Amino acid sequence: MILLKATTGWIFFFALLQLNAGAQYTLHLVALAPSKTKEVYVTGSFNNWDPGNRNCKLKYIANDSSEIVLKNIKAGEFRFKFTRGNVTSIECSSTGTNINPRLIKILHDTTVYVAIAAWSDGYFDLNHLSDSMLYEAMMARAGYYVEINLDSSYQYALQLYRQSKKLHLPLKEARALDLQATIFTKQGNGEKALELLMTSLAIKKKINDSSGGTSFTYSSIGKIYDGAGDFNNAKENYTNAANWLSKPYEIFKCASYTDIGNLFIRANIMDSAIWYVKYALQFNPDYFAALLLMGDIEYKRLNYQKALINYRAALASGSRGTPGTALFNNAVEVYNKIAGVFDMLQLNDSAYYYARYAFAMARQVNNPSAIISSSSALVDLFGKDKNYDSGFIYQLLLMRKKDSLFTIEKDRQIHNVYFNERLQQQELQARSEKSAAQLKIYLLFGLAILVVLLAIGYRLILKNRFHKQLAEIEMRALRAQMNPHFIFNCLASINRYIVKSDTKTASAYLTKFSKLIRLILDNSANELISIDAEIQTLRLYMDMELLRFDKSFDYEIQYDQLSRTDNTAMPAMIIQPYVENAIWHGLMQKTDVLNGNEKKGKLWLRFLPHTEDLMKIEIEDNGIGRKKGAAFRKTDMIKTKSYGMQISKDRIELINDQYNVRSSVTVIDLFGEAGEATGTKVILYLPLIEMTVPSGSVNRLL
Repeated sequence: MILLKATTGWIFFFALLQLNAGAQYTLHLVALAPSKTKEVYVTGSFNNWDPGNRNCKLKYIANDSSEIVLKNIKAGEFRFKFTRGNVTSIECSSTGTNINPRLIKILHDTTVYVAIAAWSDGYFDLNHLSDSMLYEAMMARAGYYVEINLDSSYQYALQLYRQSKKLHLPLKEARALDLQATIFTKQGNGEKALELLMTSLAIKKKINDSSGGTSFTYSSIGKIYDGAGDFNNAKENYTNAANWLSKPYEIFKCASYTDIGNLFIRANIMDSAIWYVKYALQFNPDYFAALLLMGDIEYKRLNYQKALINYRAALASGSRGTPGTALFNNAVEVYNKIAGVFDMLQLNDSAYYYARYAFAMARQVNNPSAIISSSSALVDLFGKDKNYDSGFIYQLLLMRKKDSLFTIEKDRQIHNVYFNERLQQQELQARSEKSAAQLKIYLLFGLAILVVLLAIGYRLILKNRFHKQLAEIEMRALRAQMNPHFIFNCLASINRYIVKSDTKTASAYLTKFSKLIRLILDNSANELISIDAEIQTLRLYMDMELLRFDKSFDYEIQYDQLSRTDNTAMPAMIIQPYVENAIWHGLMQKTDVLNGNEKKGKLWLRFLPHTEDLMKIEIEDNGIGRKKGAAFRKTDMIKTKSYGMQISKDRIELINDQYNVRSSVTVIDLFGEAGEATGTKVILYLPLIEMTVPSGSVNRLL
């Protein structure tokens, strides 16, 4: 009897080997592809879904048909699709939608005829989409390929990032970074994934993202720390993931609290693990992972009946909410755990039933990891019953699957090396493009300097010509108001903004410059102008200086106390040289002399009543004072400014003679309590003149 039992066992064993490794068959595939298609490949579970496998290329026959004969295929079920050599040209439906892989059973030599409706890339050309639709289409494709081809998924992720930058949409930019991080996590590059997730998180927090996206990023960061064994950082990020979820998304808090529970159960802190899992189930009583974890906790606490209740609840929950292959993988895990419970309860029949059921489901989805776990459970069960023959059969299958998994892991590592090489090439290309852009900027900067030098040379020529031609004092006053150096600097500033592509500032600068030129040219023809026109000219001039010196000082014009009418006039362009002197000698030197903590420079221009015939004009600055300013008066430009003030002084003497008034100019040095220089004040007393319209001639003093 013993011999008969052993012989029967070995017969069954060899029959199983024959079933799994015996008969091999021939598959003849004939595909009718869309017109003009001559490159057709078959890819599926029998060749590890390699879309461009040259050994699986169909031979073109005629009439848009191709065929291939695949020999030495073992019996079983296989899934396959057709491609044109890469993952972006998978066959699709006639409407361009994705189709499920075709299923074929090989039990003997088989011939299959298939009609291919369309190709995904030919039907759905992304280049014809709008910018926003293009982003969504690339996101869908990247998400699809992340499970089957990380290289293609990464290419789409990079395009997504560029598209989001083009659209100026920070949230979409963050989503693209999250996707890249997912890809790097799958590649085992946690450091790069963490860097991308931190960048994504900063973007989402900056825009105060209220969706579940920020929680997802926190959770992804937590999983990286969790995988690295960093308990504290993992818990902190899982907690942040839960806290960031607002009321509409509170149901998803169950995932974060379940993750925290997993941390505690691995740390063997059972009370905390139970608390977090129960808290997670408050948000979603049917959450598969939480129910499964609760079963694990009860199993560790030797509460097998409670563990069984939670495992069955997890199984029911998974069947309701988990689609496709994921449902089978979840079920395999639960059935293995249930088998373990019955084993501990010494209910062998039930343990064998659930272990075999798990094994059958694992074989159905051809999941190597699930097959290993389920066959390992069966080996343990048979070993306990000392049924070594049956156990040896599953041990053999276990070894084969481990070898297969090892091969898959080796392929994955080889692909990771290729992926990382591609990543390094892209980073080198990005640095090269950045260097080229910097070189372009340097060339433009050099060109701008050349333009400035040419302009300086041209300005010197103009300056010499003006010295010879402008003889009369009123023309010399106009030159003091608008000297070539000022014009040149305005033009150079405009050119600088154009080179920097700051067209908005350049346009504003040019508009103010043209208005100022027009006003000065108009005013230069008249001996007298209205006070409002003089104020407008001075305001434009100071705005120009503000733009030229990057708003390094402020100014304030006060004129409300002065009573005036449209006919109230004053000598044209007599105040500007003093304003210019205050800016150049007082305020502009302040940033070079004073400590960086000093207050910002400011200029006050006040029009005040004095007597019936005179008004008082104060030009006050909080600059460095005349004593320190004298040290900077060494350039030709500064000498020109002083010459403009001398012209204004000469004009005041002419006004006194012409109108028999007592116009005057006084310069006062201002000091602080400690005796330090705090600025300069210039006081002008000028006549108030009534001007007849429209001749502009003088009628009388007010």
